[in-house]
Amino acid sequence: MKKQLWLTSLSSDRSIPSAVSAKLGPYGFDVAGSLWNDDVERMGWQDSRDMLINPALAGWLVVAPPEELAKPSVRYGLSLLALSVAARRPGLPLFLISCGAAAKSADLPTPLAGAHLLTIDEPALCAKIVAKTSVPAPPRRLDYRIDIAGDQQVGQWFEIGPAQGAWKGVIFGTCGGEISFQAVGPASTLPKNTVLNYPMQGIQLMLGKRECLAWGVQNEVPDGTSYYAKVKGMPEALVFGSFPEGDEPELFTVRLV
Repeated sequence: MKKQLWLTSLSSDRSIPSAVSAKLGPYGFDVAGSLWNDDVERMGWQDSRDMLINPALAGWLVVAPPEELAKPSVRYGLSLLALSVAARRPGLPLFLISCGAAAKSADLPTPLAGAHLLTIDEPALCAKIVAKTSVPAPPRRLDYRIDIAGDQQVGQWFEIGPAQGAWKGVIFGTCGGEISFQAVGPASTLPKNTVLNYPMQGIQLMLGKRECLAWGVQNEVPDGTSYYAKVKGMPEALVFGSFPEGDEPELFTVRLV
């Protein structure tokens, strides 16, 4: 039985994904896919999520001309899709195949930084994909969990919580974008009702030289519970973690652009 791959093409040139599929066919892969929907406002990145979380899928290929991967809206949409997929298929191999010079991990948003970086014309392209899909790497171990909730109707929501144990309150900030609502409730589903303990808004945080605005609550967030923040726009980065007990908070940063 052939292994299934999903190919996301950032190029409008349909010959590029066809060429990649033709290369991989003789190596025992069945490649399906789609062109990228660069529509952040309508959450176009969600179009491929159901295909990517299919348990039968062996890997995700992103074919990326450098000029397309450089677009902030493309990087942001890919970041959200990668976060959402990782929450449901941790360890699914991601291959970022450049149509020019190979991308550099340090230049990529946090959710894409663990991708296998390849170029479309390198001789070992297929062999490397075979090797990485034969023995998938274990999922990255993080001290937090993060997911994307909501849709075009209810808006864009970020869901966060501790990977283990409990947070004694939550602080959540964005660099860019705008937080418009916060809630605490059961994990994996937007709560219909929420009771917030000592909610706060307009907390100023610094990420390097960039100012971020944060909201916070003092609700405890244990396993099975999540903090949710509705965010308008396209934040460049998220800053979040357990609400600090002292003056210097220890927060996590996720770069999205």
